[in-house]
Amino acid sequence: MQKGIFSFLIILFPLLAQAEWRLGANIGFGGTGISSTVQINGVDLEVHRSDGPLAYSLSVEYPMSVDTTLAVDMTKGVSLSPFSEGVTFTGATYRWYYPNVYPAMVKSKTNSSTLLLQEWCPYIGPSMGLAQGTINRQKDLVSSVDGSGIYIGMHAGVDYQLSPNFVSRSELASGMTLGSSGLVKTSLSEFVIQTGIYFILD
Repeated sequence: MQKGIFSFLIILFPLLAQAEWRLGANIGFGGTGISSTVQINGVDLEVHRSDGPLAYSLSVEYPMSVDTTLAVDMTKGVSLSPFSEGVTFTGATYRWYYPNVYPAMVKSKTNSSTLLLQEWCPYIGPSMGLAQGTINRQKDLVSSVDGSGIYIGMHAGVDYQLSPNFVSRSELASGMTLGSSGLVKTSLSEFVIQTGIYFILD
């Protein structure tokens, strides 16, 4: 887990120095999974593995207009027994806010007074990126299942400004890889309901 988080932040760190970028983290329920066809003794068997029921995600986001943002999100499912978080969904997410604009207030560095307007800001938008990973279960007949592919998905949720610079987010996210080619048919999927917070850099 630490290696994945560290790599994610190192790649995006140069972008965070600019104003208006938002750095967020969510945690919730759901998971990620792999479905694959394997051959055992000449017989094709479908194997389904998942990491859950917990999930978490990290994001770096930037406003494109008054009611749209573009983000890079990384999502992982977490299995506790045995502990596993072998599948990662990393991609771009476009969020469209309607009927309100996105939360954008930051604390003034020069003025002593601040006006904070708090309202619910719902959004919806597509996502696309790369899903990859391996799920191991040592006591199963098929001990390891792996896969990778391009995925498409959807994010829907609502933001609420808690204070200048801090915004809460509740979100439902789902995604699935496109059809695989070749002898081995593999697909990866995610479905998470999560909540968290993001910080507006100023």
